[in-house]
Amino acid sequence: MNKTIFLLAVSMFVFTQLWAQSSKPPLDYTVYDNWKSLRGQKISNNGKLISFEINPSVGDGVLYLKSTSNKTITSIPRGNAAVFSPDGSFLAYKIKVQADTIRQAKIEKVKKDKLPKDSLAVFMPESGNTLSWARLKSFAVPREGPALIAYQLEEEKKAEAKKEDEAKEGEEEEKEGEEKKSDEKKEKKKEYKGSELIVLDPKLENQKAFAFVTEYKFSKKGNVLYITSIEEDSLNRSEINIYDTEKNESKIIWDKAGVTKGLTSDEEGAQFAFYHSEDTAKTKVYSLYYWNAKMDDPELLVDSLTKGMPAGWVVSEKGRLSFSDDGKMLFLATGAKPEVESEEKDSLLADDKVHIDIWHWQDVVLQSMQLKRLSSEKNKTYKAVVHLKKKNFVQLAEKDFLESIRQVNLGHTT
Repeated sequence: MNKTIFLLAVSMFVFTQLWAQSSKPPLDYTVYDNWKSLRGQKISNNGKLISFEINPSVGDGVLYLKSTSNKTITSIPRGNAAVFSPDGSFLAYKIKVQADTIRQAKIEKVKKDKLPKDSLAVFMPESGNTLSWARLKSFAVPREGPALIAYQLEEEKKAEAKKEDEAKEGEEEEKEGEEKKSDEKKEKKKEYKGSELIVLDPKLENQKAFAFVTEYKFSKKGNVLYITSIEEDSLNRSEINIYDTEKNESKIIWDKAGVTKGLTSDEEGAQFAFYHSEDTAKTKVYSLYYWNAKMDDPELLVDSLTKGMPAGWVVSEKGRLSFSDDGKMLFLATGAKPEVESEEKDSLLADDKVHIDIWHWQDVVLQSMQLKRLSSEKNKTYKAVVHLKKKNFVQLAEKDFLESIRQVNLGHTT
């Protein structure tokens, strides 16, 4: 009896499996592109809204916005990288270019900088209104503080501008065409590619503009937007603007010849540090500057002559610059002084040059790996710190000894 029941159970199991297999299509590579994933989950600070993305492996995804108090849900085709404003009054996001359009452009070998650009959109749930802009370059929304958005747009394609000019006739058209070509040549030489930054309050539609912006960031508390601008000419000129988002006031704290980069602030937006170099050559040596609200002008904090700096080392702009959470320390990177690259025009053709790599039998690392590591070794940096109260510089990591350092206790002093 027990044997009969066992055989019956096995038979039913086998029949069920065979039926299931016959009723469902087999999985193969053709279904991979349709598999979807959930990502980008966000919730507003007031807990009233959530957003998330559903994206296929290949193709266009959908951004969803849902109320936590009811079943209302809004779908946004090709929405991506959504960010809520601090008060939840708007949702900013990218609208990606259609996947088929990008794929076709790549097939046609369109250069990366000429590929179609994403758009920026700002959706306001209370009114249901949406603001949008084409050719997005970048955008940022503060995590705390006022409900603002800062964004930059790419310049219009030269081809589009040229078509408009072709509508003009006569000598004026020819003259403008020559001026345009001259401007295009100048633009090609631009290295830092600063562009206009717009700071917008979407609810009031009030905005403020800053020119030639190369870097910008909100402080952690959103009370300050700090901005670096570089106007490129025969000599570069850098400017730092500190924009008080609550008072809607801006203050220029730095305006010097040279290149400024890496501007960062503490959590309160009360202290700032940045790199600056007045070198006109392609290879630049940077110094570290510091400023706080009590100072009239930024002061030089660290350079190659600072006490404690290893011989032959300088401040490195390639490393991370950050304040400790309590604002009492400033962490920076140092490294070997960069070798000055020859800027003389080479008259030899590539075919006329001979390249040879010599490997010694006692080399610990193979020559092929040495070549791969060459770039990373040139750009290697080492962590250092400045105790801001006493302006005391301390080199923490050194070559061949304690090269890597990991910060603990969230960077607080003890």
